[in-house]
Formats: sequence, structure tokens, C-alpha cells
Amino acid sequence: MAQRTSLRYNPRAAAAGALLLGGAALFAAPAAVAAESPSPSSSTALPAPVQRAVSAVNDGDNKAFVAAFTKDALVNDSGRDFKGHAAIKGWSDKELIGAKAKLTVNKVKQDARDKNTVTVTAEVKSDGFNGPSDFAFTVDGDKLSAMRITG
Repeated sequence: MAQRTSLRYNPRAAAAGALLLGGAALFAAPAAVAAESPSPSSSTALPAPVQRAVSAVNDGDNKAFVAAFTKDALVNDSGRDFKGHAAIKGWSDKELIGAKAKLTVNKVKQDARDKNTVTVTAEVKSDGFNGPSDFAFTVDGDKLSAMRITG
């Protein structure tokens, strides 16, 4: 039998621009982001590959998370590099999806110099790291070629 999940309104999450589905946040950047200075440019929408990766994390779907990346993609987690699908999956199994991470997007910025790079500021809740973090995604067509985590 399929599990039933309902949308629920959370005023704190709404203030950060998130809509909650069950225990996971669905994303929309806050309206205040559009009022920020244009350099780097800000947007209320995540590029499709970034949205797929963030949704996969919140769904606990490591297969979908890895599929969001090119075969030779790089994940850099605070200076540690994980290159290619197998390495990204291994890292995520332990430190992201394996740690039951949930991301609430607070801000989205388009890099003014590199139009293929989008930085997402998110609140991370997991069995490991908890707190704000920046995720710089490099978009390559309909996939991600890199994700750099700082914060």
C-alpha cells in the first residue's frame, strides 16, 4: 500500500520560502531574494538539474541524486573531492542521504561571471551536520557537472 503524504503549512518554513511535504521541504526561494542586488543575479527558481538533486536528497533517493550528475562529475565537500558516480554515491551513502539529510533552500544566486553556476544557501538537518551551508552547483545541460559545499 502506498504511503500517504500531505502538504502542510509551516509559518517558519514559509518565511524561508519552503513548502513542506510530509517531513521534507519542497522548495521555492523566498520573495525577498528577488529584491537583492542584481550582481550576482538572484532568482526564485532552481534550474531543473539542481531541483532534481535537492528533491532527491529530501526524498532519501540516492539513485536519483547520483543520476542528477554527469558520469565524471565532481562533488567537493569542504575540500574533499569525490569524482564520478561511484565516488559520489559512496560519499552520499555515508554523509548526505545516508545521514538522512534534509535541505531547506533559503536563497538562490546565479553567478554573475559563470552563468552555469548557481549557489544555493540551505539549512541542513541530518544525523551528522546541522546548520546553514552553501552548495555551488555547476549545470551542464540537463545534468550537474559539479557540486561544491562550503559553509
